[in-house]
Amino acid sequence: MVSSPKAVKSYFDVFDSYFDDARKIKKYRDSKSPDRWHPLHVEGVDAKVAFSPHSPEGGLLAEVGKDIAKAKSSIFFSLAFLGQMTKGPIGPALGKKIKSKAVHTLGIADASVKAGNLGVTVLTPDNKRRVVRASALTGSVPAPFKTEPSGLAGNKGHHRGTRMHHKFVVIDFDTDDAVVYLGSYNFSEAADQKNGENLVRIKDRTVATSYMIEAVRLYDHYRFRTVQEDTKKSGKNKKAIVLQPAPRTPDEKPWWQPHWDDPIRRRDRELFA
Repeated sequence: MVSSPKAVKSYFDVFDSYFDDARKIKKYRDSKSPDRWHPLHVEGVDAKVAFSPHSPEGGLLAEVGKDIAKAKSSIFFSLAFLGQMTKGPIGPALGKKIKSKAVHTLGIADASVKAGNLGVTVLTPDNKRRVVRASALTGSVPAPFKTEPSGLAGNKGHHRGTRMHHKFVVIDFDTDDAVVYLGSYNFSEAADQKNGENLVRIKDRTVATSYMIEAVRLYDHYRFRTVQEDTKKSGKNKKAIVLQPAPRTPDEKPWWQPHWDDPIRRRDRELFA
């Protein structure tokens, strides 16, 4: 957590200008100054923050999109309102990386399933999109797990649950070019050009690795629910989840063989090895 006076001064200056004079906001938005990034003064870490709104010419979307497009190793993300990014530089750049055979890309994003019933889209490295909801585990759950609460009730009685609202992108966490983007910023045109938001950029492998772990945790949390929904739809009996044994005969195929044969699973194994 960043809490030093130097770190928060930029925030106070911007917030004061928002509340003091609307004309200052317009002047700030229309500025084309290249000095949009303000240091957070975290010792030993390259951490900076930028504030919205920006002018279309001085915005940050293109800069983030270029960093995503340059990814060589991996991209992990947790994004809200992914549908708002399809026309800007973020969505297309991310879409290409999801389809890439060289860059390991996965994450989660908010998704609208039905009116009043929000879900979460889980994007797997094989470019498949699966939508899950908080109600996915309110019925029968395989041992040793238990039924979980459905959470808050939305419109017309639909259970919305506790919604994901993390917003961050981790690029090449395992390289010297590791970078994390995070903050209230939604990576959309509205966040960049209309709203009062903050976007933090951290260039540090340790921080990037921490956010990668959080991205995988969130991904696994919701991916488990997609498996349960698929099982429910297929009508297969739910069985207890147990560790698989090693092969007992020379001709028995080991459970880990797909992690060598399947290119996506192999990429996953090599990245985290």
